[in-house]
Amino acid sequence: MRPAETRNGATSRQDKTKLAGAGALLAAALVLTVRGDPTPEQRWAWTTPDVKRAVEDRTMFVDPAEVVALRKDLNVFNEATGS
Repeated sequence: MRPAETRNGATSRQDKTKLAGAGALLAAALVLTVRGDPTPEQRWAWTTPDVKRAVEDRTMFVDPAEVVALRKDLNVFNEATGS
């Protein structure tokens, strides 16, 4: 066995690359763990004005009765799939 190879035939260069990749993933996981999820206030601050306007006007919400009616209408599925 040559000194540059391990028992399974992987070179030390491959081992170092795998170790560096594992270290990078560990570092990214630590950063995400420490930083955490954004608060609802932060997410609202990132929202664009047109989306904020749609939420405030409630234009993006669907009435529950409309959902029930659409679920009972079998033609909606057929029109959506082109059948």
